[in-house]
Amino acid sequence: MFQSYKNAHRIVGYFSYTTSGMALCEGEACVIAESDKLMQFYLKKSQSINDGEKNIIKKTRFDEIMNGLNKGALYAFDEGSYQRFSNLARMNGMNFLDTEDMPSEQSHTGIRLVIVGKRF
Repeated sequence: MFQSYKNAHRIVGYFSYTTSGMALCEGEACVIAESDKLMQFYLKKSQSINDGEKNIIKKTRFDEIMNGLNKGALYAFDEGSYQRFSNLARMNGMNFLDTEDMPSEQSHTGIRLVIVGKRF
């Protein structure tokens, strides 16, 4: 079932995947970066998908994130992208914590990430 969201097409951040479809992840969570430049930095710091394949960086919109969450996906937001996401979520009646109040995890690259989604 497709759900309509306020500001559905607003950009939350950027994600990266290889030509074979492997996304940059922290554990099982897809990494979402605040900017294209930060995603490039994260890719350089990470060894997880850099095995000679071309990395593709794309913008991701609020509705795409919400559709993924509704299907059980996990997302690892950096601080800037989490702030965008949580602001849009609140506009849609969802309750998310402010960035400074949200528990975060230090990734293997040393980047502070906020994990969102259901963990089983």
